[in-house]
Amino acid sequence: MKVAVVNRFFNQLELKEMSAPLIGSGEVLIRMHDCCGGCHIGCHSTACVTASSNRPSPQYMGIVCGIGKGVSSLAVGDRVGLPCFHSACGECGYCRSGKERMCEHQLEDSEAVFGDGVDYGVFPASHVVKIPGNLHFQEAAPIFCKGVLIYKALKESRVKQGEWVAVFGMAGQGHLAVQYAKAMGLRVVAVDERRENRELAKKSGADMILDTEDDPVAVIMQKIGGVHASLCLDIRQNPFRQSYLAVRRGGTVALVWSPHEELKVPQFDKVLFGIRIKGSIVGTRKDVKEALDFVAGGKVKACLRRLSIG
Repeated sequence: MKVAVVNRFFNQLELKEMSAPLIGSGEVLIRMHDCCGGCHIGCHSTACVTASSNRPSPQYMGIVCGIGKGVSSLAVGDRVGLPCFHSACGECGYCRSGKERMCEHQLEDSEAVFGDGVDYGVFPASHVVKIPGNLHFQEAAPIFCKGVLIYKALKESRVKQGEWVAVFGMAGQGHLAVQYAKAMGLRVVAVDERRENRELAKKSGADMILDTEDDPVAVIMQKIGGVHASLCLDIRQNPFRQSYLAVRRGGTVALVWSPHEELKVPQFDKVLFGIRIKGSIVGTRKDVKEALDFVAGGKVKACLRRLSIG
């Protein structure tokens, strides 16, 4: 079968021939669809090749074409996808409490399977998620990584229906954040320095749209008294600072990325006002299913661009 690999730093993907994987007990064999969700982290693989992994990890989509012994939850012909983590141990305290993403023995896709452009892949049946029947592969693919990442961050923020959430950094993740927040009954402030991204925020349903350069913190505080939660989707220090300062007392700053440099947080304000900083990275299988349901229900729609790896 064909596999897309990166053999040298900063090099382009190359298609190679490799042996097809063998199916084992509790596993399913998936014939990959001609699309998969691409992740920006995967793009960095072209600059970070290692001996153990030179195959960037995507969000796999495909059709079940083989069933291993003991598998009853899936059938040949099912359309499925896999989150950006391959599997977890299922035995530790994290797994037993529904937090398998924290499992110390989890396997990422890039560690466990072949990577972008494969013809076939073998996965644990327990970690494969069915795609709702009314969704195309292209619509579902972004949800298995960026969609569920945003959805999980909103859940971790503990915001309630009718409350305000600010999204700092629109573009790819941001427009999904606005849509998921609106679908969850939240009111949304979208903040970005680029006009085209602010237009995307408007199309996505944001209630208030602000320019990063126009002191959004002052506007937010003056008009609504601060947000109940901020999602910082920008890796620069200034947007993080703004996302922190825009939160009202008792609010939450949810981080799905972090600035390259060390974060600077006013500790006195954090303690005095009970502000919570919460890290969040993708989600569980349950979160993926819930995130897909919003898309299947017509409440969330990702902006798509199709790229070839050939």
